[in-house]
Order: sequence, then structure tokens, then C-alpha cells
Amino acid sequence: MSRLHGIQSSVAELRLLVKGLTVSKLCLVIRILCFLPWCISVGGALILFPDHLEYVAFQTGYLASPTGIRRFSHWAEYGMQHVVIFGAFLGLFVSIFPTTGFLLIGGLLAQFYHVWNYFSLDRTIPLGTDDLQTVYLLATTHWLNETSLDIKKVDDHYYSLGEFEVEGLRHVDKA
Repeated sequence: MSRLHGIQSSVAELRLLVKGLTVSKLCLVIRILCFLPWCISVGGALILFPDHLEYVAFQTGYLASPTGIRRFSHWAEYGMQHVVIFGAFLGLFVSIFPTTGFLLIGGLLAQFYHVWNYFSLDRTIPLGTDDLQTVYLLATTHWLNETSLDIKKVDDHYYSLGEFEVEGLRHVDKA
């Protein structure tokens, strides 16, 4: 009988706890629990699904969706950390489940090849408007080489400069 009473009191305490949690508190708990999986998925989306980055990174409620140069600067600041978290997750997964992990990595490499195989940099696209261009520019300059990116403002848009300036402006000699 005392065991039944103990279970009933535990259930009553659980009911009080659930009643005490408001919807906002429950949402906060869920967001905290889902934060690390969200970071992992954003890192994976950056390198494997950049066309769907808007949905994964910004439509989940963790961040507001920046546009233009602010979007580019957001990924310049925080993108590499997401990719490293994704890589750490893959490393941990492979160390725990070697066979399955290597099969997973094989599939991810196929997706990586599918996304990046025919990619061609187009410097006439403003920074921050195409996530594929953004990831490529950041990976080849800021994230991996620690080099700066030459940027030119034309009207309300910012462009990456390479060997040539944007939209037929004068040639830039980089000797």
C-alpha cells in the first residue's frame, strides 16, 4: 500500500511540475535540448546542402534571417564553428560506430561531390545573396587561409573582387 501511495505522490508532483511549466518555459527547455543538434545540422548544411541553409539555420527559430552583407558577415563570423562542430560529431560517430560511420561518411562525400562538382564562382552575384557563393568565398579565404576578401560596394550591394572588378569596371592588377 505504501508503494502505491509513493507512486501516486510522484504522479501528483509530476502534474504540479507540468502545470507550473508554461508554454514559453517548455519551449525554452526544448530549444536548449535541441541547440547542439541544431549546430550540427547547420554545419552539415553549410557544406552539404547550402541551398537549404535558410530553412535549417534561420527558419528553426534560433536566429533571425539576415540579408545581404549582414548574412555574409554572419557566416564569416560563425560558419566555421558550425562546420567544426559537424566534423567533431562525425568523428565521434565514427569512433563509436566504425562501420556505420564510414558508410555515412561515404554517403556524405557523395553529397559533397554532388553539390560542389559543377560549382563556378560568379563574382557578379552580390555577397550574401547566394549561400553557395558565400560558403565558397569564405572557405577559400577567411575560414581556411585567414586572408582578407576584397569587397567593393556598388549601389546598395557588396561584391567580392578578384582579378577583375565587378560589372566591367576597370581591371585590378594583383602583382
